[in-house]
Amino acid sequence: LCPGRLVLAQLVVGSALFSIMVPILAPGLSSAHTATVCHLGYWVWYGSAFAQGLLIGFHACLGPKLGAGQSSRLTLGLTVGLWGVAALLGLPITLASDTSRGLCTLSSSRGMGALQSTHAVACFVVFILLPLGLLGAKGLKKALGLGPGPWVNILWVWFIFWWPHGILLGLDTLVRNRLLVLTTCLAQKILDLLLHLAEVLAILHCVATPLLLAVFCH
Repeated sequence: LCPGRLVLAQLVVGSALFSIMVPILAPGLSSAHTATVCHLGYWVWYGSAFAQGLLIGFHACLGPKLGAGQSSRLTLGLTVGLWGVAALLGLPITLASDTSRGLCTLSSSRGMGALQSTHAVACFVVFILLPLGLLGAKGLKKALGLGPGPWVNILWVWFIFWWPHGILLGLDTLVRNRLLVLTTCLAQKILDLLLHLAEVLAILHCVATPLLLAVFCH
């Protein structure tokens, strides 16, 4: 099942906003950024990602109920609310960002640890718990004979690009807060490498998602 035009349009906007931020935040592509540019970059980067994840979850849960007879005000209100929540979820990482030698990075100040942990929780909820919850709800409703449950469609592939990022960011946060201890430097280097690879995979979503939608929905 393919989403409607409204959902597709929002996914396109989200992917476009994310793509615009890649040259700003990706190491080696650009430098000499100001703190304001970095703040904006992180906010748009993660805000657009959160919006896409929430949009897919919203469509999976309410898509079958949003027919042509629904009020346009209701649809507009849900859309504005969804993007508003995504913008709020992107604030912690925005406030915790900084610049180092002209590159955008996360602040190493003590007071920023809580913001970074909050961001890690938001990523874990949207990128990991949301799709798992949808799958669990679908399986439970099917087992109990209560209906089809959340829609499963090509949009769910999006979460594959973000699952590793959510998991590894959570592990990194546990290590930074000393709730999880890595006994060797090699283990820390491997975690750092996996984090970078997860970021690369997440970036690929803005290329893969439009291609998949073009192949399966048109």
